[in-house]
Amino acid sequence: MKKTIFFIINTLILTACGGGSDDSKKESDKFDPLYSFQGGGSNLLPKAKTYHIKENKNLLVQDASIEETSKYYLTQNAISTFTSPQLDQNTYLLSESATFDGKKLQYSVSNYIAERPLVLSYQYKKIDVSGQLITNDIYNPIRQMNSSAAGQILVAILGLGYSPNEVFPKGSICWQSLSANSNQEYIEFLPYIVDAKVFADLEIEATGNWSNVVWTRFKDKENTLYSNVKLTIDGKDYQGKYHPQNEFFYHKFDELACNWMNHTAYKAVNQPFEK
Repeated sequence: MKKTIFFIINTLILTACGGGSDDSKKESDKFDPLYSFQGGGSNLLPKAKTYHIKENKNLLVQDASIEETSKYYLTQNAISTFTSPQLDQNTYLLSESATFDGKKLQYSVSNYIAERPLVLSYQYKKIDVSGQLITNDIYNPIRQMNSSAAGQILVAILGLGYSPNEVFPKGSICWQSLSANSNQEYIEFLPYIVDAKVFADLEIEATGNWSNVVWTRFKDKENTLYSNVKLTIDGKDYQGKYHPQNEFFYHKFDELACNWMNHTAYKAVNQPFEK
């Protein structure tokens, strides 16, 4: 096995929908870009990721963040050996066989090559958020920044914010994730070598050996661990996330979580950063 096991492509990657003036086309053949501020990486100043599905079913993401475009995948049958293809400075190919019908996104991972491809699908709830407070969204970038002391300082220095009681304009649409499914269990992991001590106080839940990679999964009692797996590759430890074949995402009854949004909603959310 190669020693260079780096980078990852976001499983949770999403894409586009709707639109178009040609009524003869199927809904799944019409795509508008979708935007996401979720998981903005380590940068204190969040930037949206833009997702497209082209007519040839290529799923693309425009994102300057290495963390969001360099995931690796491990299954019982194979392991990623390269990152997602980079098409230009900020555009990456996530899949060559993506479909999205407005509620379900499905694609096979581009940087996982095996006899049995890794196929991921995600179910979403489409929500018209017109008239709702922009900051009600738990993934709102300024709300995210205000969740840390350093972010609060940056918000104050840059004078970022919305007008009091500013709401999403008419035509604003969000997509909230409901569930995820895959055709096989998998572990997505980061390329960074970690100190095994970070797992010292965690309780072991399961162990295994997939594709000559030894892994240990730890109990996530509070459902708060992003990295709940330690992988050992060529004597080095990495952090990863285990995914069963069926996952469900739970939200509070009154909680708005915009995993993805259309251009109208994005423009409203992003306007403080355009000044």
